[in-house]
Amino acid sequence: MSHSIVINDEWKEITDTKIVIDNEWKDVNIIQAVVDNEWKNVYTKEAVLWDANNKHADVVLSDSDLTAGWDGADHVFGQVLATLGKNSGKWYFEVSIVVSPVIYANCSVGVQNGDESLSVYIGDTVDGWGYMRNARFYNSSLTYPDDSPTFGNDDVIMIAVDMDSGYIWFGKNGVWLPVSASSPNPATGTDPHYTNLTDTIYPAFCPYHTSWYGTAHFKSSDMDYTIPSGFSAWEV
Repeated sequence: MSHSIVINDEWKEITDTKIVIDNEWKDVNIIQAVVDNEWKNVYTKEAVLWDANNKHADVVLSDSDLTAGWDGADHVFGQVLATLGKNSGKWYFEVSIVVSPVIYANCSVGVQNGDESLSVYIGDTVDGWGYMRNARFYNSSLTYPDDSPTFGNDDVIMIAVDMDSGYIWFGKNGVWLPVSASSPNPATGTDPHYTNLTDTIYPAFCPYHTSWYGTAHFKSSDMDYTIPSGFSAWEV
């Protein structure tokens, strides 16, 4: 698991539980360390991952818990949530998709507030907001018309949330997905897909099939597309 620490007001990423400061190994979970012969405040931060403790029993994690797949019976819903939620601010993340063979339509990506069951698709209840491979958007079992594209193998799903306004936008491969005549744009706050996000929101993924996977891009260096202006990567 990777961690980051703040040294001189900058996040520095590390890949172990200790770092070398002034030629000495120092634990990263201390609140101060010697930098340039002076004590400096040091804050630890764990990477945002898919949460091994907050997932359906048949969801399997790999790639240092950044990739989620399915190890249960086919055609069964099961979610995994991220380790970090947000209740204020403007945030962005991506999920790259592997859906091969492309023969089913029920893989979904989105967010939920921790109250939605892990055994349903994302957005089956009022507590989740999802985009499914069948080209529909879901919240409390409600769908928009089928005028958005489906997603397939190697597509990258983009999600932006404005928790100060309760808005969410869905995109694919660098394009924010319209609904009817809308022109969604998170940077300008225009035409969100939903406007009722509440509580603390967690990224979520629902594989549905044993050969389908979702790899999360939570930090800016992993993003395939430009973060909308005014938004930050989910992991900062």
